[in-house]
Amino acid sequence: MNVRKVTVLLSIVAALIVLALAGCGGGGKKAETTTTSPTTTPKRVAATPTTAPPISAEGGVRVVEVTNHDLAGSGAYRFDPKDFVFKIGETVTIRVTAESEFHTFNVDELGIALELNPGQTVGKTFTFNRAGTFKLYCIPHQDKGMVGTFTIRALGP
Repeated sequence: MNVRKVTVLLSIVAALIVLALAGCGGGGKKAETTTTSPTTTPKRVAATPTTAPPISAEGGVRVVEVTNHDLAGSGAYRFDPKDFVFKIGETVTIRVTAESEFHTFNVDELGIALELNPGQTVGKTFTFNRAGTFKLYCIPHQDKGMVGTFTIRALGP
């Protein structure tokens, strides 16, 4: 086999290897998670894809997973889920993921104000001490329908 044929053959093999590796998704970036609590400093950890249900438990604390959807991602501005019900005294960790645009997750009366960059997940733990129904909204997208509700119920018999 002459040198020219060997060079062409090696070039083809190298191109096929590059294509195969590119198809494995090795070039994507992982989202970051920012976890904060009133007594700790935020720390960043790599987020892992999850197929867990939207509500789970972590160390005895209820965890609620929320996605902020948008036009560049799923095609509509909305929270998923958008309506929440909790009890007074309940401690909940809320983890919010921004789909592909900048978003916020705000409930003014409950002191909830999270900002998320595209693809980022931000988590924060809250203990609810006030009953009522409160407006959830995304600052840049509330006029596009990105709203929901937080209902906090008093403890009953």
